[in-house]
Amino acid sequence: MTVHNKNAMTLCLIGGAMLIASGISGLMNPEEIPNGLVNLFGSEILVSVTIIMGILAILTCIGGIGIIIGGIFLTRRSFEHSLNLIMLALAMAVLGLTMNLIQHVFAVTFVMNFQLQVSQSIGWIGAILSLTARIIAEQKPLIE
Repeated sequence: MTVHNKNAMTLCLIGGAMLIASGISGLMNPEEIPNGLVNLFGSEILVSVTIIMGILAILTCIGGIGIIIGGIFLTRRSFEHSLNLIMLALAMAVLGLTMNLIQHVFAVTFVMNFQLQVSQSIGWIGAILSLTARIIAEQKPLIE
């Protein structure tokens, strides 16, 4: 195992764990939806928002798990497949994080509470670490 692959695997493990933590803790509270939307659409919007936020959290968690698996596969022979897996899982996680923010905008909640800010920050840092790991893994080792 080369030094580059060890570092990339470590970054993937850390980034994937951060994305899983972000997906688990990043749900929006249904009470944050303004009363105007509840009056306009009825109480069914609370159920809809809860289901959508759960799906987005699951998407972010699956992305984190995929990044961890891709990081472990970086040390194996299927190097190209692991790079593709990392990119696919990273796209899923970023989609979940971005749609979470868009969901808040649609709910007219422009001010996020502290828990959601920390959750989003952890998720985006995990995504950046995973992308950095993929870039490091593509480099050729300087000394063999």
